[in-house]
Amino acid sequence: MTATIRTITRRANGRETTRTVEVPRNLLTIGRDTTCDVHLPDLRVALKHARLTITDGAFFIEAEGDNEFKVNGRSVRKFEARLGAGAQAQFGPYTLKFTEAAGRLVIDVERVQQATPVTHGDPEKVFSLKKTWLSKRGASWAFSLLIGAIFLAFPIATYALRKEAVPEAVRTQAGQLWLSGELSGPHRMLARDCAACHDAAFVSVRDETCIACHEDTNHHADSARMIEARILPNYPQRGLRVVAETFNKPAGRCAECHMEHNGADGIAPASERSCTNCHDGMTKRLPDAQVADASDFGRDHPEFRPTVVAIADLETPKLTRAWTVPELERARAEREALIKTAPAPTTCDGFAIGQPNFRGLPHAGRGAGLPESARAGDDSGLVFPHDVHLAENACVAAIAQDLGPKAGYGDHLVCKDCHTPNEDGEGFQQVSMEKNCSTCHSLVFDNVGGFERELRHGRTNDVIATLLDFYQARVVGAAVGDGGEDRRRPGAIGQRSAGLREAAFAQAGGRAGARVRAIFAQGGACYGCHVVEPPPTPQSLAFKVAPVTLQDTFLPKGVFDHSAHQIGDLSCDSCHEAKTSRTSADVLVPPIANCQDCHGGEHAMAQVQSTCVMCHGFHAETADAVPMKPAGAPAKEARHFAPARSLFR
Repeated sequence: MTATIRTITRRANGRETTRTVEVPRNLLTIGRDTTCDVHLPDLRVALKHARLTITDGAFFIEAEGDNEFKVNGRSVRKFEARLGAGAQAQFGPYTLKFTEAAGRLVIDVERVQQATPVTHGDPEKVFSLKKTWLSKRGASWAFSLLIGAIFLAFPIATYALRKEAVPEAVRTQAGQLWLSGELSGPHRMLARDCAACHDAAFVSVRDETCIACHEDTNHHADSARMIEARILPNYPQRGLRVVAETFNKPAGRCAECHMEHNGADGIAPASERSCTNCHDGMTKRLPDAQVADASDFGRDHPEFRPTVVAIADLETPKLTRAWTVPELERARAEREALIKTAPAPTTCDGFAIGQPNFRGLPHAGRGAGLPESARAGDDSGLVFPHDVHLAENACVAAIAQDLGPKAGYGDHLVCKDCHTPNEDGEGFQQVSMEKNCSTCHSLVFDNVGGFERELRHGRTNDVIATLLDFYQARVVGAAVGDGGEDRRRPGAIGQRSAGLREAAFAQAGGRAGARVRAIFAQGGACYGCHVVEPPPTPQSLAFKVAPVTLQDTFLPKGVFDHSAHQIGDLSCDSCHEAKTSRTSADVLVPPIANCQDCHGGEHAMAQVQSTCVMCHGFHAETADAVPMKPAGAPAKEARHFAPARSLFR
């Protein structure tokens, strides 16, 4: 967006002159510095007094440092208004009036106060040094030499001299003269070892020094592309960049964002400008970037794109971020319209034959036969209806009441019965058959005298082999007896027993195969919760079960602390519509609008002020997971790194 700055000057004769400047940027600077977009030459205005951010239909002013400005006679540090509101602010003797013209912001700058003249005597006498023994020139030279001797020559001398010639205490005190501030917490143990980072005298800290300790920390993206992604600097900034590179301070180095000696403020950047310098309008500067533009969470942030399983492949599940949350919600609504409504069962007994099938979708739930607009979702390979399990007056609730004293359930199942938070509160432990499902859904298929035989969950071939061995042995044993008949002479077998054994072996294979087919067919234990691929021929028993791929988080590029949101009357269903979810294809991530009800951007006035690093880490966790990697670029060998979010917590 382009802003128009009109500087109004009134002459003594009443004549008015206006100088107009067009600034084609969304971020403007206000101050006494000549490089500021809104230049206010007065000592009552700081060099960099404030910055002004323009968004669609609004603008926001925030003072730099401890500076303030006035709005309606009241000193403030932040101010936000709509473009057409006719707002105005005062910086020292200047009044800035904000109006709108043709959809752009117009700023009228006018000096309304003149400099106050000195009334207490002649200025020459007030500021004169004639009555002292020092002249202006002599005092300037004396103090300059004194400062140079104490703060420059003395530290250099203690560094240059041999350690034996200078006591360690003196050397330490000399180094403290150049200390710009306290070290952050993680680096505090290096407070007396400056050479640990400053390995060369009068040379800025180099990236190699940082990487020597943080060797497992990956870069955010390719350094050259990160520089290319930045907002183009103006000519003075380009000149400063050249000077910085001359003194070993190239653009994009670690210390450009991670600035030490800030004490309790930490080493990680707190302002979102460190991120928006690249991500605000980056798609125009890097058309092949694989991330959307973002400049402010409350006003300019893309919709969430959950990472879901596109195809529950029998070998390797394929992940995708093709759909936004609103698109997933629309597909869910279409699926629900296609599901045949059946009365909820009043009683149920786990995997009993005849139990209702909760898939609801045609063709075993794989999406085949559905319209394209209804296929957006998570094909995890699991068949699971949240609404059936969370219903308060249905068969699952009855089972929970029966198992309640032993399993710790209430009158009905609730979210926390299956979803257990991690210790850090940010995520949840993986849901598993053994820990969460087997309490109600037992895999025991035989119980004789208290001895239970149980199928091995997740091992399809083992399940088939176990059933074949067991039922073949049972058929043969029932046919020939259990060996408890009268003793015979060695080497002799009765004709009756031999005939029964032969007949039993002839029937055992067919009857055992029927048992295997039953467990994978409709009404069987495996079919109830899994996507089953039938064998290639009716005679074959080569059943296959699609692997279950449950995401630890649908938003792996973000950090969300559930424990921090346990406030007021918020509950799980305040954000997640699980009680009405009828298929496991539903992605129960709320849209970004839900978050924006409480969270605004860094400069929000009536909401929680939220910066980029509140939800996002910076360093990529794997070498091939580079957010700004060009499309089609070859992937690097994957390496795993510690989560970057630990740097910001």
